[in-house]
Amino acid sequence: MFYGSIIARFFGVMIVLIIRFFYSVLTGKKIKTFADIWKGPVYDDLADNASYEMKFILIGVIFIFIACWFLMKIPL
Repeated sequence: MFYGSIIARFFGVMIVLIIRFFYSVLTGKKIKTFADIWKGPVYDDLADNASYEMKFILIGVIFIFIACWFLMKIPL
């Protein structure tokens, strides 16, 4: 994996962790850890594992783009 995808996946997992934390608090379910979300379930098919990782990479890239867009809007 490239370093950019690892960084994007990190931000994607953080966003999902925050959303799942609030959802777990509201519903009273068990809170998943960062490591549980990062590792994910064990798949027999390689395509399922790749799509699980790609989901977090895309969420992370979207977050990074939105954060950069907001930072560019700040007047200096």
